[in-house]
Amino acid sequence: MTVAGSDQIHTIPLDQIDVVDRLRAVDPAHVAAIAESIRDIGQSQPIEVRKAPGSEKLLRDRYILVSGAHRIEAVRGLGRIDIQARIVTATDDEARLREIDENLARHDLNPLDRATSYALRKQYYEKLYPGAVQGAAGLQAIEKAQTAKIAVWSPVLSFAAATARSTGRAERTVRRAVDMYDRLAPKVRARIAGTRIACQEGELFRLSRLTVEEQAQAVELMLTEGGPRKVADATAAIRGQRLTFHQPDGDKSSRAAERDVARLATWLRRAPKRVRNMFFALIRDEFVAWLAERDQPEDDG
Repeated sequence: MTVAGSDQIHTIPLDQIDVVDRLRAVDPAHVAAIAESIRDIGQSQPIEVRKAPGSEKLLRDRYILVSGAHRIEAVRGLGRIDIQARIVTATDDEARLREIDENLARHDLNPLDRATSYALRKQYYEKLYPGAVQGAAGLQAIEKAQTAKIAVWSPVLSFAAATARSTGRAERTVRRAVDMYDRLAPKVRARIAGTRIACQEGELFRLSRLTVEEQAQAVELMLTEGGPRKVADATAAIRGQRLTFHQPDGDKSSRAAERDVARLATWLRRAPKRVRNMFFALIRDEFVAWLAERDQPEDDG
C-alpha cells in the first residue's frame, strides 16, 4: 500500500466517505472518548481513505474508509461535516490488512478477538505475499534437519516476523495465538465470543487442545450457572472423573472438595506412568480398605 502524499492531509466531507464491510463493530464508549479528545485538542490523527473505484467519473470524488471508523463516528457525533484524512492507494486486500493492523493496535481487544485478528492478518498477508509461505516452509524444513535442497527461501518476511514487527509482539506470541484460533472449532469460537472465557487466554489455550466434541461440551459446562470455571475441571467432568459439578444445594466445603478431586484426577491423567504407579503403591492400603468397605452388604437390621 502506498500513500499519496504521505505528509499531505486533506479535509474531506463526511458524506463523501463510504464506511462499508468493517471487521469490527464500532464501540460507543471508544467513540465517546475520541470525541472528547477531539473537542478538547482537535483531531490529532487523520483517518485513511482510498478513492472509490470509478469515482473519477462522478461529479465529485468518493472515498472508501481504510482506517478510522471510530474517529468518523466521533466527528459526526460532534456535529461536524468534514474530517481530516490521508488518501492512500491500496487494493482491497491491502486495505483490509491496514484495517486489521489498526484493530491490533487497540489495547481493549480480549485474547479471543486478538487471536482472531492475527488469524485474519495471516490470511491476507500470505495472500499478498506468497513468498512468505514459501520462506516459512523452507525454514521448517531446515529445523527438521531435512536436506537444505528442499528449502525454498524468500526475502519476504514470514507472517509471524512481519506481524511482530508491525505490532511489537513477540513472534512466538503471534504464532501461539494463531494456532489457538485454528484449533478452536468455529462454533465454539462463536459460542464463547463476548463471554468471560474469551477474556482468559490460558483457558482459551487449554480449550483449544481438546477435541472438537470436548470443546463444545466443556464450553456448555463452563457457561452453565454453578458449572466449572476452569477447562481442566470441565474436562474432568466430561471424561467421567466426577459425577457432577452443578450442585446448587451443596455447601461450599463439598464443592471445594469436588474441585480438589477433579484437580487430582487431572494430574493423575497427565502424570507419567512411573509416577502414577508410585502414587497408587503409596495409597494401596487405603484404597483396598475403601473397596472392602464399599462392597460390604448393607445392614437391613
